[in-house]
Amino acid sequence: MPSAHTQRIAAAVISLTLLSACAPVDPGADSTPESVVNTPRSAGSPLTSDAPQTPDRPSSKPCTDPRAKTSAAWLATHISHPDTAETGSMSPSPVDILMALRSAHAPKAQLDKARSATLAAAASTIKASGDPGYHGGLAAKNLLALDGLTDVHNVSGIDLSKAVTSSIRPSGMVQGSPEDTPGTFPQALAVMAVSQNGSLTSPAGRKSLTFLLHQQCRPGWFHYLSNDSSDCDKDHGQPDVDSTALSILALDAASNADPSDSTIPAARDRAVAWLATQQLPNGGFATSAGDEPNANTTGLAAAALAPHRPSATHKAADWVAHSTLTSGPDAGAIRYMPSQADKMKNGQPIPDDLRDTTVLSTAQAIMAFAPTNPAHYSNPAPACRAS
Repeated sequence: MPSAHTQRIAAAVISLTLLSACAPVDPGADSTPESVVNTPRSAGSPLTSDAPQTPDRPSSKPCTDPRAKTSAAWLATHISHPDTAETGSMSPSPVDILMALRSAHAPKAQLDKARSATLAAAASTIKASGDPGYHGGLAAKNLLALDGLTDVHNVSGIDLSKAVTSSIRPSGMVQGSPEDTPGTFPQALAVMAVSQNGSLTSPAGRKSLTFLLHQQCRPGWFHYLSNDSSDCDKDHGQPDVDSTALSILALDAASNADPSDSTIPAARDRAVAWLATQQLPNGGFATSAGDEPNANTTGLAAAALAPHRPSATHKAADWVAHSTLTSGPDAGAIRYMPSQADKMKNGQPIPDDLRDTTVLSTAQAIMAFAPTNPAHYSNPAPACRAS
């Protein structure tokens, strides 16, 4: 039985992504990527400045880091896995893989296969058994993944935009039906979705953002909310790296959608400052202090920090690279934790009991190689330089 945290990750795994230890650079700069496969950067190598940067700045040339491409290609062979995101299974759904492939600029054939699988699974996962009612976080995730690839206002008869906004309760918490489990992950996904579709400034969109901000404690981190009266400071919430990272991505999207609201970047910057302190010396991130670092948390944190602390993202990418299989039938797969190295070795197939976990960890860990905000999948990729 997966732990409560594992169930949260499996239920809302967010395979964001863009392209590898790449950092945005000024247009016109030399953006020819160097080969960085299996070549971790030395401690003294120069890194891009940690000065704040604009996420997803348009450019004419996207990154093509081989590490993201290799892992994405491996993921594409697992699109047939069943969609079990609601159950807490360690198998990611097709939508998770689609998000990873989109961000990695995977070939059209791979994207088409993932899109078809996502569309086929959408109705059964988004629609709650109650009528009406939706799983708000899953509706938001599908909206983000499918934007620009299909009519998101008619996915198996479901208008994904309306499914998200109708799942926002009067309190602002996202819970589309009694069966829909609330949490910081679906809350942040919904804020990304309403930011992407232009409804952030609507009454429902504003409530969802305000409720997310209530899940931030004074030190800057976010906890994992549990009900519609959740408030981090009042609840004496515990810091959660994954919730904080995903909330940063949501606040970046919200700030882009409503640049007039100065409270959004202020809250984001406090979260960024705290999250950066959680990186371990080896570049990895753990879910909580004292835990073993894992690929899911490291990928998510790397994506969140990329526009603000690119050197931290570079370190995280190197950590993930050390956990990536580089040869054999499963080259490109990324171990969930370093302690699995004795069971997952280069040149050998992944044991059956670890395959589903590895598909999940790879879908999310790619974010360290290819960090992007899922609210901006349809935007041109930024120029970048491998470093």
